[in-house]
Amino acid sequence: MEKLGDVLKFFMEPRSVAVVGVSRKSGPDSFNLMENMLRSGFQGEVFPVNPQADMILGVKAYSRIREIHRPVDLAVITLPRDLVVPTIRECGAAGVKAAIVVGQGFADADAAGKRLQMQIAEIARAGGPRVLGPNTLGVVNNFNSFTTSFMPLSRDKAPIGLVCQSGLFFVGADNFTGKIGKGIDIGNACDVGFCECLEYLGRDREVEVIAVHMEGVRHGRKFLSIAQRVARQKPIVVFKTGESESGARAAASHSGSMAGDFVVCRTALRQAGLLFLHQGDKMGDAVRTLLHQPPLKGDRIAVITATGAGGIAASDALERYGLRLARLRPE
Repeated sequence: MEKLGDVLKFFMEPRSVAVVGVSRKSGPDSFNLMENMLRSGFQGEVFPVNPQADMILGVKAYSRIREIHRPVDLAVITLPRDLVVPTIRECGAAGVKAAIVVGQGFADADAAGKRLQMQIAEIARAGGPRVLGPNTLGVVNNFNSFTTSFMPLSRDKAPIGLVCQSGLFFVGADNFTGKIGKGIDIGNACDVGFCECLEYLGRDREVEVIAVHMEGVRHGRKFLSIAQRVARQKPIVVFKTGESESGARAAASHSGSMAGDFVVCRTALRQAGLLFLHQGDKMGDAVRTLLHQPPLKGDRIAVITATGAGGIAASDALERYGLRLARLRPE
């Protein structure tokens, strides 16, 4: 029986990839994701699909997915939105297992885009390829030199897994989590979402800490059940945006997400055993601490400081987070 996270293998560990709508341009400022994929050192087969080209980056190009006549694990689709639904259907007919829809303009845009996104989700539910996105940079797996991002990313094999709803946290990972080894940008999450990603990263022996940027989440009860189980195996740190009313509206326009009641979400995540951050710039500190320090056995903390003011500030912070200042013996 297939486990929930197994679908991520086709996204994170593909043996063959079709890049549909790949640009014929290459070099600096071309943002050619196939070029970026090849430069990352991916060892699988790559099939460019563009009816306007015979060769792209020295690789034979195809006019349509169905002309490849080879097994394709993953299709990365970079087409205008009106061409995406028929392309997903063609992928299904060709036996493609998974698809990443890079483009924007779906539930993040308008009513027409929302209808298109619903059609994509319906195809996935009806047995078509599983879909990541739309509105996503896709994935990065530095442990097998694979990325679908059109933006250059670091190639560090760090034991950190990232799940986010914005490419900002991919491109800016060094300023968010620090180096990451594996990352999944779920974008609008019309099909594959947080549940599948946590299942996959929870079982992944190369990942020791999971960092999450969350705008909104579907299937809340299912997610919390999975998160609670995974959090017993490895720490999960969440930075949730959409706290304010204006922030929640921005989340809806960015990824089509319903941010939900912030306080309720925070409480539920904490009860499930997840670590909740109020500030994204603290994620790197949290990840490094969890990666290198053993878990606390109690709530008493000793503070060593060269300044009294620093000690007072630390004491205030400890109390704010449910910890207490340890009483040290004179000796």
